[in-house]
Amino acid sequence: MHAVERQGDNYKDGDLVFPRPDGSPWSPSAFSSGFVHVAKKANVGPFRLHDLRHAFASIVLKAGTNVKEVQGLLGHSSAKLTLDTYAHVMEGEGREAIQRLGRALAEQAREVTALP
Repeated sequence: MHAVERQGDNYKDGDLVFPRPDGSPWSPSAFSSGFVHVAKKANVGPFRLHDLRHAFASIVLKAGTNVKEVQGLLGHSSAKLTLDTYAHVMEGEGREAIQRLGRALAEQAREVTALP
């Protein structure tokens, strides 16, 4: 039976992803403690729920997601905060951009020299 059905009119729909059985939010400490317990039980190592947030941000930034979009996903007040927090992930971005530019210029040069 779904939680809404069990609670009936007492269910508080807060449009949450992981609500308590009555629809209300979990306290952050209870949710985090539950996560740590499940992680240990699953034998995936000791890490905090907040570590998943950092892993997510690092992965999407490394994959080239726009910093402004990541700022919105993380709920940061500014892109500067996101950049300050995750600058280490983006190191080498300039080098990669220069390499991409170099490849694009080389491709253009080949196309120009191939013209009749």
